[in-house]
Parts: sequence; C-alpha cells; structure tokens
Amino acid sequence: MKQDLKISSVFLVMMLLVSSAFAQQEIQHTQFMWDQSSINPAYVGFKESLSGNLFMRRQWLGLEGAPSTENFSVHSPLANRQLGAGLLVWHDQIGISERLAIRAQGAYNLELSKGYLRFGLSAQLSNWSVQWTNTNPDQAGDESIPQADLSDNAFNLGFGAFYHTDRSYIGFAAPQLLEEKYEYMGDQNQRSAQMIGAQALFLNGGHVFAISPKLDLKSSAMLRYISGAPLQLDLSGSVLIKNQLWTGLSYRHLDAISLSLQYLVTAELTIGYAYDWTFSQLQGNGGAHEIFIGFDLRKKKDGFYHPRFF
Repeated sequence: MKQDLKISSVFLVMMLLVSSAFAQQEIQHTQFMWDQSSINPAYVGFKESLSGNLFMRRQWLGLEGAPSTENFSVHSPLANRQLGAGLLVWHDQIGISERLAIRAQGAYNLELSKGYLRFGLSAQLSNWSVQWTNTNPDQAGDESIPQADLSDNAFNLGFGAFYHTDRSYIGFAAPQLLEEKYEYMGDQNQRSAQMIGAQALFLNGGHVFAISPKLDLKSSAMLRYISGAPLQLDLSGSVLIKNQLWTGLSYRHLDAISLSLQYLVTAELTIGYAYDWTFSQLQGNGGAHEIFIGFDLRKKKDGFYHPRFF
C-alpha cells in the first residue's frame, strides 16, 4: 500500500509539471477508446498483444475543404510485458492545409497491489504544408496570396500516464510537449513563423460494469483542455453484448452526439463505425463519419481469450 501511495504521489506531481508545458491540439476520434495510443503514449503495449489500428474520419461532408483524418498505429509489449513500444502515423487535412506526422512511442509498466501503472514517452516528426497553388483567387496576382506552396518540419516530444485494473482505468496525456512553429517565407522575403494548433491536455477514465454473464456496461469520460477554447467534456456509455457487439452513445460538450457500433469479427479482428450529429454552428454542413479496423494477435490464457474492455 505504501508503494502504491508513493507511486500515486509521483504520478500527480508529474501531471502538474507537464500541465505547464505547451502541446499542440491532437487529432480527434469518436472511437478513441479502442486505441488510446493516439493520445497517450503510456497505452502502447497495454493490450498484451501485437495490435494494429486504422482510423478514417470524414467531418462536415457538406462543407468544402472539410477536415479529413487517417491514422494507423501498431504497438506491442516487450521484455516480459514490462515495456511497450509502438509507432503512430497520421495524416490530417483541412482545406489547402495538410499535416503528416510520425510518432515513435515507448512505455514502462509497473505492477501495483491492485492494478498497473504505466508511463510513456514519445518523439514525433511532422510536416505541415499549404498548397497555395490549389487556390483560385478572385483577383489574379493577389500579393496577399503566396505564389508557391509552403512546407516545413517540426520535432516534438510527448508524455503520458495510464493506471488500470481489469475493469477500470484513468489516464493523463500531453502528447505534444513542445510548442510547434512552422516557418515560411512571407511578403518581401521576410522570414515569419506560423504556429499550428493550440495547447492541449487530456484527462480520461472509465469503468466496466458486469450487468450479467452476457452483458457489460462501459462508462467513460474525457476532459479536454485546448488553449483559447472552453474546457470540453466527452461522456460516453457502451453496452457489450455476448462479448461480441459493442453499441454506444457519446456526448461531446457544445459539439456533437455520436452513435457507435463495434463488432468483434473474431478474437483478433474488430471493425467499427461511428456517426457524429453536429449541433454547433456547423450543424448545417452534415456530421462526421468514422471507420475503425483493428487487430490483436493475442494469445490464449487458461485456454480462453480474455477480452479487453478499453
């Protein structure tokens, strides 16, 4: 118990220290709970298997230049499951702005008396570009519009912590600790800088309730801080039927309500779909469609597969 209290104290101190650092806003997924490595490097290796996940999201389909996001992650436990390693590649596009990032992640797993505490670090290289040559200005030769495409690279670091038991978890993440600035050549050949995104921190948790031998209820919440924007709360509830079909609803404060379905095709393969009904100022431009495909090459324990709830 003393060890647990000591580790928990260290965990809280590190959370406070990291919260003062800069972080860029992360990509957004409705089904993020199926692979939290997209926001938290401490999650890599958590599933005790070689795991891969693909997300594809299309948002506000009725709006020209609307956001589209794809990301693929793969991670696995190492060294008798005490360490984890993973790789995340994601692509995000809004209008003529495009970003491609590659993130290497590592985690350390510490066994406590009633659960496990994981710490993770990540290193990321990203490229941001703007395709000005794809624009069609009203006035040809407009000096306020660059005559060539712009592109620059940036490096970043991230930190995360993740505590879990078999049916509960809590996580904290600052996946991009450094303020990213992308430089480009401005008017009259003067060097200027453009920062993309804003400071972002994540605090989330959840619990799975056993309703019956064939029915489980999962509740989860995420608190998202983005600099310059209201504090945002996500709430979700999902039901697992016969260890095979998840169906759930989620609410994103001041933004959207979502319906999601995930089907465990086999013990190794899961497919999912989510739709967001937007009720913000962009509600007239349609919602968001999201597709998820995941695999877990998990070994049997005691002759049975033990499902992961998060």
